[in-house]
Amino acid sequence: MYSYEKEREAILTDEGQRRFLRFRDLAIYLIEKAGAVRMDKLLLEGDPWFYLACADRMIELGEIQEVGDGESMSNKQNRIFTRL
Repeated sequence: MYSYEKEREAILTDEGQRRFLRFRDLAIYLIEKAGAVRMDKLLLEGDPWFYLACADRMIELGEIQEVGDGESMSNKQNRIFTRL
């Protein structure tokens, strides 16, 4: 089960920061190119929960916003993000 609080700890490690920055760069690039990006296009190699947490961290930092109500979505890979 996905837990942002648990995954956030992984983001704050040295390796987690490196992976987060790769995710962030890809997210920004795809949003600038298309205007929005769906979560499944941001899943890089490794644990998908980690990348869901990366998206939530970017929202927390005010870098992106989620379109629609992601809390009610049963499939988190269908979440859609845009820039603020």
